[in-house]
Amino acid sequence: MKYTRLILCGVLLMGAYSLVFADIYEPVPQCYKPAKPLWFATSLYQKRYDDDVKQYHDCLKAFIKKQTYAAKMHSNAAQNALNTWNRFINNQ
Repeated sequence: MKYTRLILCGVLLMGAYSLVFADIYEPVPQCYKPAKPLWFATSLYQKRYDDDVKQYHDCLKAFIKKQTYAAKMHSNAAQNALNTWNRFINNQ
């Protein structure tokens, strides 16, 4: 019983410690969002707008890919920590 309380306190302290170093701010994409003009004076303006839309789309896709990868890495790290804990407990 004494060791169970000690282990529980240790786990709670590790959890609190990890929360201190968590990200405070939510990441946001740093992408230029093009504004569609009311009318296009020439086809050159239309092409420029279409290019800007494509760049915006590519930027958002890259941001999503980066965030998905980061979330996967965090999830794997959490799962590895849980597996380490379970191995430790099973070997007691």
